[in-house]
Amino acid sequence: MFTGVGPDDVTTIAFMAFFNSKIPVLFPDITYSFYNVWEELFGIPYIRLVLDSSFQIKAEDYYQENGGIIIANPNAPTGVCQGIIFLRDIIEHNKDVVVIIDEAYADLTIIQ
Repeated sequence: MFTGVGPDDVTTIAFMAFFNSKIPVLFPDITYSFYNVWEELFGIPYIRLVLDSSFQIKAEDYYQENGGIIIANPNAPTGVCQGIIFLRDIIEHNKDVVVIIDEAYADLTIIQ
């Protein structure tokens, strides 16, 4: 656990600490709007991966080489929340990089 002055402070520090390779960081194309702002501010290469037609993350898109992953869960602004099995699958396919599951709004969501 890590604390800071709000979730944006914690996420900013995480970006600076963990996403510092030349390999792009992966995150959904529709997600929390500051992810690409921090990537550009800190000069971090990134790829925004397209959601499916139901605004769902496609786990297999995250099985490629990357410099880290960040996923908002629930995703902002779609509100789609992924279960632990789905998230564990992405993490298991990315054992050599940092995978951040941003749960800033988790208390406001019911997982189905």
